[in-house]
Amino acid sequence: MAQRSASRRMFLPSPPFLYSFVLGSLVNLLKHPSAEDQRACAVLLQTCLGRASLERVVRQTCARSATAVRAGVEAVLAALSPVAWEAAFNQVLQALALPLLRGRRVVLVGDETHLPFWGRKGGELADELRGGPPKQGAVRFFAYVTICALWRGRRIVVAVGRWRAQEPLAAVLDRLAPPLLASGLQIESWLWDRGGATVAMVDWWRRHEQKFIVAAPRRGPKHGVAARLNALEATWGHGRRQPPPVTESYTLQPEKSSGLAPATVCLVIAWERVKKRPGERRQRSLRRSAAQRDQVWRAVAWFTDGGDWRGCGGAVQALYRQRQSIESSYRVSHASRGRTSSRDARYRFVLFAISQLLQAVWSWLHWQASLCLNRRQHKAPLLLVDLIDEWLWCGRQWLMENLARPAPKGGQDSGWEASGAGV
Repeated sequence: MAQRSASRRMFLPSPPFLYSFVLGSLVNLLKHPSAEDQRACAVLLQTCLGRASLERVVRQTCARSATAVRAGVEAVLAALSPVAWEAAFNQVLQALALPLLRGRRVVLVGDETHLPFWGRKGGELADELRGGPPKQGAVRFFAYVTICALWRGRRIVVAVGRWRAQEPLAAVLDRLAPPLLASGLQIESWLWDRGGATVAMVDWWRRHEQKFIVAAPRRGPKHGVAARLNALEATWGHGRRQPPPVTESYTLQPEKSSGLAPATVCLVIAWERVKKRPGERRQRSLRRSAAQRDQVWRAVAWFTDGGDWRGCGGAVQALYRQRQSIESSYRVSHASRGRTSSRDARYRFVLFAISQLLQAVWSWLHWQASLCLNRRQHKAPLLLVDLIDEWLWCGRQWLMENLARPAPKGGQDSGWEASGAGV
């Protein structure tokens, strides 16, 4: 263990420098940050690193009263509008990722994250909260969209945004995707969960000449996708040999009041075993039917543009399997996001965006470490959980030195400066 730690620190900067880098990246999101703004950003970062509440951070650092700290955080949040916060975070995420990815062939993975909200829906939250199936006892959710680039088996966050109530998912893409399309990335295809199986999303990809693969929801037991898959399973699902893939056209119906015409896409159907093999992982977003007696094979389906290999079941299934890394990202995000019961939608989004920023810095460090090692040297694993533990300790020391006492009257702020250390 000691050898691995020494090997890792051989090509990484010290933890205090890395913490200053992360904190500086967060502070520089503001136009004219002051010393108080820097302290407030450090509190926000510490809540995410410790997966704690603001009050808990105050108690751990023996700092000022929670009321004073909360006032400083609210001032920082009010410095930018929600749209400006979204744009600022995306600018930092892309500044970290694009130097690595520009000119390379990548696959963009889009996904939606729904965080439960158990409070009452009213006021400004009426425009923020989205409804959905019950989850953890809640039926209202703060929804966020993330876009990641898959490159060499690595998942790199490149954009994050809010998905407000009554807002089409394609409208979120209108905000997040233009910088990516103009960045020089060679986008092979877009992978999306079943939430992208709408006419509006298909229309967006076609207008921008983008290729796509979307999980097909198993709906329509009479005339929809479910009816087609059930018929194929009744015919082929009980044999020993794997059935052949099926490719056919399918017409998606638009949502009511959308004003769009029906869209014809390619429905690609592949097969998987009902009983998964030992060690096999499956994508949870694919809706699977209950298996019949003696059924061996189950049909799974995707909507694609049908061009090139995207009309072949095996190739589509193999590529979409790479989305399994998104499940790990959920756990990583939950383990690096602050806890709160606040009704402030801006505060909740900033906490979620910071968790994505931590993952982006982790990916950036992977890239920097690979530049310092040649092929013969042993490359020890760089785990995000280890980095978070180190940054958590550094952040606690920083707050104990800078937040426990007020700033000098002369305007000179002593302590550990982080401004200018970020991107």
